[in-house]
Amino acid sequence: MVQAELPYTKAQKIQEFQQCLKESTAIEKSVDAMSEVGPNATFEDFYNSLNGKLSAILSLTQAAAGRSKDRLVNQFSTEGRGGRGRGRGRGHRREGRGG
Repeated sequence: MVQAELPYTKAQKIQEFQQCLKESTAIEKSVDAMSEVGPNATFEDFYNSLNGKLSAILSLTQAAAGRSKDRLVNQFSTEGRGGRGRGRGRGHRREGRGG
């Protein structure tokens, strides 16, 4: 086709694109996208479907990573270091002050 300078068909464009994918998630989602858009889809339809699937995965992954960082910060404890409000009640303030 290339040597004859003939244009690629819709299916050939998609197939060429899929053969260049190396990451397993991208390959899996490209198969999902192809089944979603159907055999007569344009490359643009296929690409838009695939892009939507991969963008969703990326967004969810980034959100999960952000939650993990927040959780680590929230788990930080000042116990044993005299942190404010930890283990001290009103009774403790009176003790040692003569009152």
